[in-house]
Amino acid sequence: MGNKDAFINELKEFNVHHDHRLRVMENAVKGLLPEEEACVKLFDCPIHKWMAERKPLLNKLYGSENIRVLEARHAEWHEQSDKICGILSSKNENKGGLLGKVFGKKQEMNEGELDKAMSYVADLKELTNTIDSTFGRMIKRANAIQNDMFEKNE
Repeated sequence: MGNKDAFINELKEFNVHHDHRLRVMENAVKGLLPEEEACVKLFDCPIHKWMAERKPLLNKLYGSENIRVLEARHAEWHEQSDKICGILSSKNENKGGLLGKVFGKKQEMNEGELDKAMSYVADLKELTNTIDSTFGRMIKRANAIQNDMFEKNE
């Protein structure tokens, strides 16, 4: 029974993971957080690592096609995130010489950069909702599955 409970807890944790990451990205675009805190590459993402580790069980419980779709949405989320990170890093590279770097003079985004970043954030919101609803369905399904389905895969 512990395996099922542990798996459901993992699903619940990841159900809100990218919602939190989205808020971090929004705050970085607004200049409230540094780029380093916002930008996470796909292969460094805990969900990516977890899905690779749990792939046999995920495929058995949800079907390989459903998991491929989730992986694709997740990769797309990070592609959009990388676009925002590109804008943020180019803004930080233009700090203006040694004094700008020493004193951390903050370079504001111009209106075009901000519009582009906010467009990417809007795309991230849609992808986040898709990923979150997928995890929500996965939690419901896991709750309905018999415990022994989890025991055999561990």
